[in-house]
This record gives sequence, structure tokens and C-alpha cells, in this order.
Amino acid sequence: MGGSFKLGRVRGIEVKVHWTFFLLLAFFAYLGYGSSGSVLGALVTSAVIVALFFCVLLHEFGHSVVAQRLGIEVPDITLLPIGGLARLKSLPEKPWDEVKIAVAGPLVNVVLAPIFFGVALVLGANLLSPVNVLEGTASVGQIFGYLGLMNVALVVFNMIPAFPMDGGRVLRGLLATRLGPVRATDIASTVGQLF
Repeated sequence: MGGSFKLGRVRGIEVKVHWTFFLLLAFFAYLGYGSSGSVLGALVTSAVIVALFFCVLLHEFGHSVVAQRLGIEVPDITLLPIGGLARLKSLPEKPWDEVKIAVAGPLVNVVLAPIFFGVALVLGANLLSPVNVLEGTASVGQIFGYLGLMNVALVVFNMIPAFPMDGGRVLRGLLATRLGPVRATDIASTVGQLF
């Protein structure tokens, strides 16, 4: 993807970040500074955004590792302000393989969420009291609780059956087992447009 900077290579996959991601960081740093009135607030808010996008990166690696195990080459993962994108060299041939690849990303977030919630509880955070990370006054425990909540949100959002998101790919894969890939894509695309 043009305008992306290479961060490194993991499991033979180039990890890139699109330049617009830095605009997102600057925006949240500005909001953090405006809400807290301090540079520390801006730094904390930026750090939370970086941590959240690290979870997005792990989500994309979930897709990528399963794709690699199914024999599909994954040249790169790019982080964008709207999320991440794992680029597969080819589409899975079997519908169930598409389902496996699509589900793998959200499953990473399903695993991460209770880990973050557990760390938050150990650090004394009240999980029933939401925190505004823009204020820069959140405790470390509250920040872990926030990251747990964001991982739950990533699962819910990604599993909406709106093609080409993960839920839409699951829908297309399941439909393709009965209707074939062309009809399944037509239906999944229509459902995606409704969303």
C-alpha cells in the first residue's frame, strides 16, 4: 500500500504503518492535551492509542498465521487509522478455510480481553466505572480495563456481517458451502451494504 513505512518483519510478513496513522496519533494527543491541559495527558492518550493498535496488529497476525498454515502467502500487514489490513496473496480455495481465517483475528481479541481485565483487577481498577483516557488521569489499572473493553469492541465490530469485514467473510464462507462462491459473495455484499 502506497505511503506506508516498514516497521519490521515477523514470520516472513512485513509490518507496515500508513503515514495517516501518525495523523490519528497527533489528533488524539491534541485531544488528550486539550482535556487534561498537560503534556502528560497527551502522552498517555497517545500511548493508549499505540497499545490499542498493537492489539489490532495481533488481530491481523491471527488472520495471517492461520492463512499461512493453510498455505496462503501473506506479504504484509498495514496499520491504518481505521484498523489493520493483512494482505493475502490469494483467496482461500475452500469456504471453510475462509471462515477459519476470518474468525482467527477476533479470536485473538477474545483471548486478549480477559487478560487485560485480569491485569486491571490485579491493579485495583473498578471495571464497572468507565474511564475517559483523554483526561490523562486514569490509573494504569483503568487503562488496562479500557484496553480490555476495546478488545471486546473489536470483536463485536469485526463480527458484524458486513462484507468485507470479518463477519461478512464468515457469512460468505458459510453461504459458499451451500451456494457456491459467486452467489455467496452476492448475498454477503448485499448484507454488507445494508449495514
